Amino acid sequence: MKRVLAIPIHSKYMICVWESGKQVYSHALCIVAIENDAGFALLHSTFHEQWVRLRSSSLGETLRYTPSKCFDTFPFPQSTANLDDIGSNYNTHRSSITQTRREGLTTIYNRFHDPLEEAADIVRLRELHREMDEAVARAYGWNDLRLDHGFHETKQGLRYTISEEARREVLDRLLLLNHQRHAEEVAAGLFEQKGGKKSVKSANGKQGAKATQGKQVLATGHTSERGGNGTQRNGQNGGNVEDKENNIIEGMAQDSLF
Repeated sequence: MKRVLAIPIHSKYMICVWESGKQVYSHALCIVAIENDAGFALLHSTFHEQWVRLRSSSLGETLRYTPSKCFDTFPFPQSTANLDDIGSNYNTHRSSITQTRREGLTTIYNRFHDPLEEAADIVRLRELHREMDEAVARAYGWNDLRLDHGFHETKQGLRYTISEEARREVLDRLLLLNHQRHAEEVAAGLFEQKGGKKSVKSANGKQGAKATQGKQVLATGHTSERGGNGTQRNGQNGGNVEDKENNIIEGMAQDSLF
């Protein structure tokens, strides 16, 4: 692969960055084997961020991205074809900001979430983030969803994000989709009982080495089944649980990028 998506395991913000696919990275990063801009748009969207904040642990403002909890269970839309352009545009504009200002991404997103920051490049980044979230909503077929972007109080403080009502609705819909995907996998015979524990099978009948749990308990008290959808391995349309876990490499990164 020419490039991969890097997500810091510990970070103040949910950040995705393109990195070379020919490097070896440290345990400080989660490396996702996705090359397309649509994957960037989806994983950097507020939809994924809210799922991550629900599923992950944290220490103060620092988020801990755990692939088995945050990525494996996240239900991808059936198609992400409409996300390539916005993903590319967002990343290109953000890269130009870091190069022009000579600032790291944490500083850039401090500006992004500061209501007193009215510089044109930061305002444009907010607009692109809103457009990206709206495109992700359309990818899920949720055209009725009102996201109401703006500066809202959150558990992490004041953030430029979707409203609290929208956040709850997004999480409700993602959870429902997660359950539906699990039911589809059960019906397709991708789960089997072995030794009193559920294990996950790939389409060819082989059991995944890491996929040994059929269900996980969410912080809300609901039960969340694994969120794979389909069998593609390129990461664009998800993939079953084993496929998704094979797309995750926890390995090493240049912390200075974040």
